[in-house]
Order: sequence, then C-alpha cells, then structure tokens
Amino acid sequence: MDYVHTKYVAMMMSFFELLEKDILWSKPATSADTKTPYGVAYWITKNATEGFNGGNPTGFTAGKAGIDASTYTRWTNWTGTYAAVTKEDLMRKMRKASRNVSFRSPLSHSTPAMGGMRNGIYTVEDVIGLFEELCEDQNMNLGNDLASKDGKTLFKGTPVTWVPALDADSTNPIYMIDWKTMGIGCMSGWENNMTKPYMVPNKHTVRRVDIDVSLNMVCTDVRRNAVLYEA
Repeated sequence: MDYVHTKYVAMMMSFFELLEKDILWSKPATSADTKTPYGVAYWITKNATEGFNGGNPTGFTAGKAGIDASTYTRWTNWTGTYAAVTKEDLMRKMRKASRNVSFRSPLSHSTPAMGGMRNGIYTVEDVIGLFEELCEDQNMNLGNDLASKDGKTLFKGTPVTWVPALDADSTNPIYMIDWKTMGIGCMSGWENNMTKPYMVPNKHTVRRVDIDVSLNMVCTDVRRNAVLYEA
C-alpha cells in the first residue's frame, strides 16, 4: 500500500510540473490548437512599445477570448522593454508599469499566503540574481554573508519569484501579475478524473491508472497586468 501511495504522489508531482512548465506560462501556438489551455503568455502579451500595447496573442487574430484588441483598444496589458537590470533602466520601468496597472502589495514586506495572494512578480534566474545584487549594493550592514539577499528580493513589498519554466525564454521577461484578475476553471466532472486500474499491455502483473483534467485559465482584466522583456 505504501508503494502505491508513493507512486500516486509521484504521479501528482509530475502532473503539477507539467502544468507549470508546459501550460501555466505558455500558450497554444495558434487558435487551431483547441486542446492546449491558455496560459500567462496568452493573456499577458509582449510588445516592444511602452504602454498598454499588449494586444492579440500571436496566432490569435480574433484576440484574447475572442475580443479583438484592435477594435477594443482597452483590452490590452502593459508592455515595454529594458536594456539593463539597473535602477536607472529596469527599476524605473517597473515603477512606471506598477503605477499604471495599479499594482499594489496587500501585505507590507511579507510573503502573501496562498489563497489570499493578490500580486506577484515572476522572472528568470539571471534577472533575479541581478536583483539580489542590487539589494546588496543598497545595504551597508551585510556582515559576512556573501549571499545575504538570496530569496529576499522585494518590489513595493511584493516578493520577486524565480520561475524555472521561464528560463527557456531568451527575452528574460518580468511578469507583474494581479492574481485577482486571473483564475483557472475545470469542467464539471473533469477535475482530477482518475481511471480505474487496468493492465499494462504485455505486463500482466502491472496495473496503471490515468488522470484526466479539462481546464483553462481566464483573465477578467488584462489591464491590471504587465510584462517587460529584454530588448
């Protein structure tokens, strides 16, 4: 029984890793793909021009959720690029983005608890490493710890989180997400729908189960979200 439970836990861990790596931060290639769920890259689209210019995702001429941003111009997220991870460049642009999308932390200098989280900032390993060095530069009393700011980076009281799934994105994006506008819904009867054990072909003593889920992400207000990337 313990072995079965261990395999079940491993299956669920693999499932959630799949959700994060291949679904949560990505998007279908085109509107012809009706099986891949909409991820963050679908709802929060990049554009080199600073401002509310995150319009229709690539491959979706009808727009996000069928709303064409070229017709409904307010159905856009904040966008922009940066050249360097410095206070004079990226930090200024993040400040400007946060003001325009009304980005505020619900807690002061504290990590939001799951379920009550409002805002989050997410980026790649190279960027968060430079953020940590900036934190060290502005602190005159670090003592002997050479990595005293690792995992402690905040922007307006909101923790900056490294997302390994984003490391494959060569543009080094920074996503500023208002989770109150984002949600994931499951089709009734298709949330962790597990099959009964059945025999694996040519292995009569081995049984397997499959788990099926029908879900999608939805954003109710794209203007409360932003993405910046390296030009």
